[in-house]
Amino acid sequence: GRGRAAVLMVIGLHPSAQLVSGTNRIADRDPSARSATAVLEGIESRADVERLLAAEEEDLLAAHAMAHFLRRRGLDEEALLRLDSILERSPTDPVALTNRGNLALRHGRTEEAVGYYRRAEAVLDSPVVLFDLARAYGQSFRLEEQERTLARAQSLDDELVATLLGFEQPDLVADLEVPESLFSDRFR
Repeated sequence: GRGRAAVLMVIGLHPSAQLVSGTNRIADRDPSARSATAVLEGIESRADVERLLAAEEEDLLAAHAMAHFLRRRGLDEEALLRLDSILERSPTDPVALTNRGNLALRHGRTEEAVGYYRRAEAVLDSPVVLFDLARAYGQSFRLEEQERTLARAQSLDDELVATLLGFEQPDLVADLEVPESLFSDRFR
């Protein structure tokens, strides 16, 4: 619920701050990138949302920002449509795969979530993906796989995993942030 959203916002704050500081100059030259940055910071205007809505079919960054915006507002079904659209265009997008898995897990579709996390794990060596996968294994009582996967996540970033475990919420999973490359690739 609302508490989980606040926790995830706090967890994601540091990477988002890095993303925002690295993209402010770029975003000034690109209105869609500026609007995506505003959404990721949680300070979007109606004009930002309208700009992203108009661009999301052609612009992967806009689609990611809209999925983030919708998930943050609890509009899971609409976010799901955005994530599926991203995966149609980019089937190995680890952010869309992980966040799609999180929505599946939130709605009790554990095996579906495991499938998305495993696809994300195949393309991104991330403690967040592994943490989420371990949570899904735990919910499906696959305890040996849970333990093994959690140990792999800890080997990548034990402080992050300790922070996530410290919340002591067995259903907590963490979203991956929109990759900075979606900003920087626009200006190459």
